[in-house]
Amino acid sequence: MLMEGEFQSVQVYEDIHKSEKLKITIRDKDIIEQIINRMNSSKRESAERMVFEKGPECLLIFQGQDEVTTKVPFFKSSGNVLYKGFFVDSNLHEILKDLN
Repeated sequence: MLMEGEFQSVQVYEDIHKSEKLKITIRDKDIIEQIINRMNSSKRESAERMVFEKGPECLLIFQGQDEVTTKVPFFKSSGNVLYKGFFVDSNLHEILKDLN
């Protein structure tokens, strides 16, 4: 499992290299579970030798018990994740697109 835990909320930040603008805070447990399941079930490969023209522009911050947070960078255009040394073909934008 790439991602585990019980989370109360997820903050979605856009354009973290410019202004780190908070787009939305997700508190719906079903949507949080969808995001985690998508990350865990998606194809992933080592990012150790990957070179990116531009790194992830967005950030998910998972808020757990006792203020414990997990930060997950992702690419805005594809919704793919760069986490724990892996490039995850997660297409998170499919889940996040309707959450405005």
